[in-house]
Amino acid sequence: MRTFEINVAAALIRSSNNRIVLGRKYANPKCNGLYPGQYVLPGGVYRKSIPPLAAALAETREETGLDIFGFPITHLDNIVRHLSPVWLRSGEVVLYDVRGEIFEVDTGMPWQNLPLTCGSELANVRWVPEEKLYKFDHCAPSEILFQALGLLPLKNAANLEFAV
Repeated sequence: MRTFEINVAAALIRSSNNRIVLGRKYANPKCNGLYPGQYVLPGGVYRKSIPPLAAALAETREETGLDIFGFPITHLDNIVRHLSPVWLRSGEVVLYDVRGEIFEVDTGMPWQNLPLTCGSELANVRWVPEEKLYKFDHCAPSEILFQALGLLPLKNAANLEFAV
């Protein structure tokens, strides 16, 4: 099976009243590649020639309508990694080595003051209460991140991998 390294930049956007922005991918794996039907943080694949923060800012605006530039942004020191099988349109299955750069965004505002507009790459976007994250089917990198931050219980410590 062929393996490809994929660099992803994503934003963990938090409201002042403990909500996080999540988007749900379309469910068709042949059209959408990674994590069909699952909930993801706003973000996307970027080329190494583009700074990860610039990619996270652009993808967040495209997918949610939020302009997060100007809010306090913290680059989380650890990089989330995950191996994910992807079904190509040709029928071939390849393995993506997903390496995620995560930026935490503190809006300092209640979610009600930050309306979301779903872009074309996601089926929907929403503000999710942190205490209800367990109810959602997260993509593996988001689940790993939420477990590391104590927002989700650890299901399997062997799934938790951070590159330092």
